[in-house]
Amino acid sequence: NYSHFRASDIYSSASDASMFLNTGWIGRFIDSQFPGAPSAYPSPTFQDPLSIEIGSVTSSVLVGSQGLNGFTISDIDNFYNITMGTVDPAPLTRGGNELTYVRFIAQQTQAYTVRIQTASLAGSNSVTYPTGNELADQLKIVAKLISGGLNTPVYIVTLNGFDTHSVQVDPSNHAIGYHADLLGALSDAIGAFQLDL
Repeated sequence: NYSHFRASDIYSSASDASMFLNTGWIGRFIDSQFPGAPSAYPSPTFQDPLSIEIGSVTSSVLVGSQGLNGFTISDIDNFYNITMGTVDPAPLTRGGNELTYVRFIAQQTQAYTVRIQTASLAGSNSVTYPTGNELADQLKIVAKLISGGLNTPVYIVTLNGFDTHSVQVDPSNHAIGYHADLLGALSDAIGAFQLDL
């Protein structure tokens, strides 16, 4: 339909272009597999997050009939703060100590933090991931959590930058350029992840 925003709605909801759904396709999948989600979880029989998304916001793809069916790790540093029980340092201002305290309490109140910490500490990566590759950084975390025994059925990772309009390839060599670099990063990240799994 030539709209970035509507196209995002369509692929998040897996709907026809003429349909407007308030739920995402992964949210509906989790609804069908985990009745009562999200409020009925964690439960004695399933204590792990129903999904984990690594990114700044929880995407609409995780919206189920009763709300968000996922846990969001805002960025790579936040993940390591959760697993190590630390928080980002606060500025050296009058409110710095209070901000550190609030950040720490907010982190502790997450229902799944202990499970993620346990899996992260128990897990390990068996390969070297490419450096300077945002997707590889995220997949490294996913592999470590799986290795550590986390039973989360859905992980969402993101590689940004594909909304290109020019300079996608070098005019003299179509194997190099911005788009080729993105596909190279995608390939390198997935290759390392597959070997790790």
